[in-house]
Amino acid sequence: MQRLRDTECDDSLNAYKGHIVHYIDNFLFRNHYCFVVELLGKNLYADLKENGYKGFELKSKLRHVIFQIV
Repeated sequence: MQRLRDTECDDSLNAYKGHIVHYIDNFLFRNHYCFVVELLGKNLYADLKENGYKGFELKSKLRHVIFQIV
């Protein structure tokens, strides 16, 4: 993971620069690997807060978020 963090984009990847997420760190939480990447927009906590901490319906927000992750 250290090697991935230290890797810089070279000129051959300039065409894909807008599609590359910058890796920052990782950690292990309850036996699951978590990756920290740059913040690209509003986070899920901000969405929960705006929704009064009610959670998300599968048909609306959650499906869109899962699609982006996969």
